[in-house]
Amino acid sequence: MLELTLTSSLLHYIARNSDEVFEPFLGVKNIRVYRPPLSGSKREDAIEFSVPFDSLSLEIVPEITEMSSAQKLRFPALYEQAIQFLKKQKGGGKLLESEDLDISRGYPGITLKLLLDMIDEEIRYYEWKRANKGKTPAKPKSKGKAATESEESSEEIEGPEDRPSWD
Repeated sequence: MLELTLTSSLLHYIARNSDEVFEPFLGVKNIRVYRPPLSGSKREDAIEFSVPFDSLSLEIVPEITEMSSAQKLRFPALYEQAIQFLKKQKGGGKLLESEDLDISRGYPGITLKLLLDMIDEEIRYYEWKRANKGKTPAKPKSKGKAATESEESSEEIEGPEDRPSWD
């Protein structure tokens, strides 16, 4: 009987003061919802956002991509090589020394594609180097008779002229 009385009293209170009772349950007013590209949201007014890769710090990229410990060790060197490559490409005068780099907010122009291309080129170079160990690289052919005889006697191979282009 006591339970019924409390319940009916509570219902009467709620009926008289419904705005006050349910106000905390109305949610947050004027909220903005952001969503990453190529994803959906139940809110029609959700705003698409993205973070440019070149604005990510050197420390956050390995965390986001869940790199292995070996990849985490190699990544800072790759990132610095990419910066040096971009500076060289732009004709940026003096190249930066390791101590001069402040990449806490990323570096303009660094893209994931650039880093992957650099890794691919380095892998191709070292695979070529391993496959052709002990062989002499091809040299420009001269027109002299002595040069022709020496070319026939030594084994020459075609391959990359030098280390990858960003070094």
